[in-house]
Amino acid sequence: MIVAALNPFRPLDVSYAGFINLVAGQIASSIANARAYWAEKKRAEALAEIDSAKTAFFSNVSHEFRTPLTLMLGPLQDLLSRSQTHLSPMAKDQLDMVSRNGSRLLAPGQYPTGLRAP
Repeated sequence: MIVAALNPFRPLDVSYAGFINLVAGQIASSIANARAYWAEKKRAEALAEIDSAKTAFFSNVSHEFRTPLTLMLGPLQDLLSRSQTHLSPMAKDQLDMVSRNGSRLLAPGQYPTGLRAP
């Protein structure tokens, strides 16, 4: 709360009125700056909350992909590593491609920035 009064010993003239207008303008500017600061602070907090939710979401999605991929790639790599497996060259090439692509999905570089592999 601000209380302002005129000096009873000074007459209200143009320069005194200009001073009062200047003080009022400075007070209004300070209030506007404070409101802008709080609005920016709330915006930053909201963005941080959204970023946290996004990180949690991608971490969960990443885990949901990694588990079945790992469970599929293990037997696939076992099948490909057996020398007595009777696969046609085309089938072996296709299974190699599936294995390579699955391994790429499991690579740490496939995660969004700031996320770690689970």
